[in-house]
Amino acid sequence: MILIPLSSQAEEQTDIVRIEPIVITASKIEEPLNRTSASVEVIDREDIEDKQAERIDETLRGVSGVKINSYGGIDPLAWILIRGNDNDHTLVLIDGVEINTPYDNTARLGSIQTSSIDRIEVLKGSHSALYGSEAIGGVINIITREKEETDVSVKAGNYETTRGSLFYSDKKRDIPYSIGYSRSDSKGSIYTGGFSGNTASGKIKFYIGDYSTVQFNSFYWDHEKTGGELCCELDNNLNYRFTLPDKSINKEYDWINSIQFKQYFSEQFDYRFQYSRYDFNNTWNLSGDSRFPYPIKLDSRNIGSRDTFEIQNNLYIYDADTLTVGLQYRGERVSTYEFSNSDSTGLSSSKEQSSVNSFRDSRAIYIQNIFNFKDRFVFSAGARIEDGLGFGNEVIPRASASYSFLSTSTKIKGAYGKGIKAASIRQLYDPIAGNRDLKPERSESYEVSLEQEINKLKFEFTYFNNYLNELIEWRDTPATPKYINIGKAWTKGVETELFGRDILDSLDIRLGYTYLETKDEESNKPLRYRPTNYYSLDARYRGFDRLILDISSEFVGDSYNPYTFMKDTDGNNLPERIPSYKLVNIAASYIITHPLFKKIDFQVKINNLFNESYKEIGGFHTLGINFLAGVEVGF
Repeated sequence: MILIPLSSQAEEQTDIVRIEPIVITASKIEEPLNRTSASVEVIDREDIEDKQAERIDETLRGVSGVKINSYGGIDPLAWILIRGNDNDHTLVLIDGVEINTPYDNTARLGSIQTSSIDRIEVLKGSHSALYGSEAIGGVINIITREKEETDVSVKAGNYETTRGSLFYSDKKRDIPYSIGYSRSDSKGSIYTGGFSGNTASGKIKFYIGDYSTVQFNSFYWDHEKTGGELCCELDNNLNYRFTLPDKSINKEYDWINSIQFKQYFSEQFDYRFQYSRYDFNNTWNLSGDSRFPYPIKLDSRNIGSRDTFEIQNNLYIYDADTLTVGLQYRGERVSTYEFSNSDSTGLSSSKEQSSVNSFRDSRAIYIQNIFNFKDRFVFSAGARIEDGLGFGNEVIPRASASYSFLSTSTKIKGAYGKGIKAASIRQLYDPIAGNRDLKPERSESYEVSLEQEINKLKFEFTYFNNYLNELIEWRDTPATPKYINIGKAWTKGVETELFGRDILDSLDIRLGYTYLETKDEESNKPLRYRPTNYYSLDARYRGFDRLILDISSEFVGDSYNPYTFMKDTDGNNLPERIPSYKLVNIAASYIITHPLFKKIDFQVKINNLFNESYKEIGGFHTLGINFLAGVEVGF
């Protein structure tokens, strides 16, 4: 959100005009949020700082229709479920570059730190027509900072947690550039394990004449996760049981680099060309719990990369019509090796996956037309023709529309789209559960919504329905754990949100509720770990002198757990329903000024204020009350 002081002097900011955010993810072109017909939510830098969110998964908590599931503690593998879709159904971008790994098609949101992040755009619903395979559930675009500013922060908390960050941005000879770095360490608990991670970023832009730019972006993040709970090993009674392994070290680094050339021929036409490279390297070394008779041994390495070439052309026909045509090529390489004594009972030999060296590529053309009639009626339609990763030529359509009643500040919207997603390398070639006969997943979805603004309040109501065919799920039974196509499944529900900005001049509030139904039609059971009811609240108060107080809470209803044959670390069978829970987090900032500094911000955040004992994924413990306190200095 952009704040513009009406006075010429900063110390006289008595009135503030809030400018409607500009988003790019909904249509791949910049447009005001209130003009798009898609379901988009923006988390800006102010939200990140006031909540003191340290990682991307933490930032996304509380967004209606979005559920974060963690294995506990600082978790690089945290799930993101948008409207009940699977974790690998969400396309995640950093500055427009895909970061879903080619190995399992998921993104490591729990290890990306936020010190270099400007805003996050959350695009809900199927958008495969514009973005391709992974976007059948939604798109998350993480956009890095560019504003000329500098800040340094140092924090520490319980569980031997420390964090430090630096961000610097400036302009020399009309060349803007920025660099950022942050590091986080935490011992965690015996159940969640320890975490260490680094995040670094760099960006520089060159202006070529008056109408062209070249921009270089680089973003790197890594993690080392040690210890924590393991699912699962055979105990003395041959029960599958959660254990605490003797050694578990999981390391990964991810790195994206991109170059983007933009040229503006006129007010009616522009185009961009972008090349990006994504690299990842993951290793896991595991020695199981020696207290039991058949401890697991595992040594795995997964290395991969993705090269993407894209050219996009935009034709602006007066103020009413925008035509976009794009071409995209993606090439993915994955090399894997895995050894495990997966049948550690000794009844059969150990399993070693022969080295998999896979290369897959896709070619696509996409077209989109947006018609805007006087900011009242917006109609967007498009399609993608893709020769994809694991499927042949497919036509993927999408259409959306909105109409605004300006006199009453009312807006109605609707959307329809299809999607297709091929099986990941892991789903195809995992040495234990891989299945080379998997078919591509297909989706068909629609949504209708109503928005109403009344003074400083905004209310949104959305109904969504998503049909899934050939959904790929992990079937974990004692006899045959395997990835399979389960046939048909569906998710449907309602999202409601109430926003309030500057209520009583000092209070911002966001109330959200999501009602979700899911069903696997083969088993006639719900899909795993999707709560039916999810409430969220975020309230931010600035009425105190120099003090900002933010309170966020979640109430999560119970959810289905299919793995009742497993036992937890205490030897108890996992329940079929994961119990409901509530979380309350509080963050406080006290800001002072100094002649040498732009600001000195003393911060403290307490997570899980009431020390709730809860689980988000069956069998995996989470942290109790934990805090982080420190100082951030701005220049």
